Amino acid sequence: MKSLGINENIVSTLGFSSELEPYYIILEYMEQGNLQTYLRMIRGTEGASKAYDNFKLTNTDLLKYSQQIARGMEHISSKCIHRDLATRNILVNNVGICKIAGFGLASEVVDERQYRSKIQDRLTIGWLAPETIDGTGFTTKSDVWSFGILLWEIVTMGNKPYKDMCTSELKSSLKEGYRMPKPLHCDEDLYAVMLSCWSADPNARPGFRN
Repeated sequence: MKSLGINENIVSTLGFSSELEPYYIILEYMEQGNLQTYLRMIRGTEGASKAYDNFKLTNTDLLKYSQQIARGMEHISSKCIHRDLATRNILVNNVGICKIAGFGLASEVVDERQYRSKIQDRLTIGWLAPETIDGTGFTTKSDVWSFGILLWEIVTMGNKPYKDMCTSELKSSLKEGYRMPKPLHCDEDLYAVMLSCWSADPNARPGFRN
C-alpha cells in the first residue's frame, strides 16, 4: 500500500508498527464503512438505522461512485493487480467519496505479465474472470472483469452476483457465454460498459481510463 502512493480514491496509509507483535497498520478513517454494507443499508436489507431512513441515492450518485473507483483502479493498475475488487473492499467517507481498500491479495505488475496463482479459498468466485477460474492467472484485465461485477453491485444496491447459481453451474454457464442480464432501471450505456468488461477475450476488455 505504501508503494501505491497518494491517490484521492485509494485508502491512505498513515503509519504502521512492526517492532512487536501484534503488528498494526494505521489507515485513514472512512466513516460510512464498506460500500456493500452502505448500499444495502440504504436499500433496507441490513436492518437500516434511522440515520438512513430518508436517505436516497440517485443514479448520479451511483455513477459518481463508479467513476471514483475507476479512477482509483487506473492508478492501481499501473503498479499492481488488485485481485479482489468488489464493493466489500471499497470504503466510503462521510462526504460520499469512495476509496479502494482490501489489498491483501494484491501483487506487483512486472511488465504487464500475468501474475499466475492458484485460486485461493478466500476469493469469492462470483467476481472472478473465467480465465482466472480456469487457473490461467490474474491480470489487470481480470481486474477489469471484476470492475464490471462491481458496477452491477452498485446498480443493484449491493445484490450478490449469481446468487442463485452454485459454483459448478456458474463455471459452465460462463464458458457457454452467459452474462447477468441488465438490472432493472440500469441505463443501457452503463450496461454496455458491464458487458464490455465481461468480454470472453481479456484483450477486448476496456482499460480503466476508458
